[in-house]
Amino acid sequence: MKNNVVEVIECGTNTGAGSTQVFVDTGVSVKTCEANLEKYKEAEKRFSGVKNISLNHSFTTKKEDCDLIYLNFLEEKGFCPKKYNWLEKEFNKSYKKLNSGESLAVFLDSHWTMGFIEFKKIFNFWYENRPLKNKIVLILDDVTNLKHRPAIRYLETSNIKWESTFKERWAIFEIE
Repeated sequence: MKNNVVEVIECGTNTGAGSTQVFVDTGVSVKTCEANLEKYKEAEKRFSGVKNISLNHSFTTKKEDCDLIYLNFLEEKGFCPKKYNWLEKEFNKSYKKLNSGESLAVFLDSHWTMGFIEFKKIFNFWYENRPLKNKIVLILDDVTNLKHRPAIRYLETSNIKWESTFKERWAIFEIE
């Protein structure tokens, strides 16, 4: 509430029982994405009829950016989405629609190596569009996991104004 978050963009819905459910319960618009078709279908059942959620079966990045081991697993199981680059498209649309003083919350919880790739897509777009003067609340789930260490190090060595709160498993960055 202190950041006037008007929308949550989440990567890694899984079945929707964890963080997605928390975000949905806030009443704020939630756009969320899951690459694994089996998990996507579970989340789809869970959120059937929920008005503030937009659930997507897609990769968050371009195909060439995807973790090859996970991509091969999904292809072998027949769970692979046909759409790619969801995160960049959704973030760009949502960020450009913000009014002055409004913020987006971006929750990064994708599979393995995708954490820093997703972080850089969000950070680079935001950095190039800073004259809009809107804040991003960036939340890294499983912050102790290797996938997020490069993002934390990147922020620590940058000249960007940011604050962080480390919870048990989340790192919450307010980037201005």
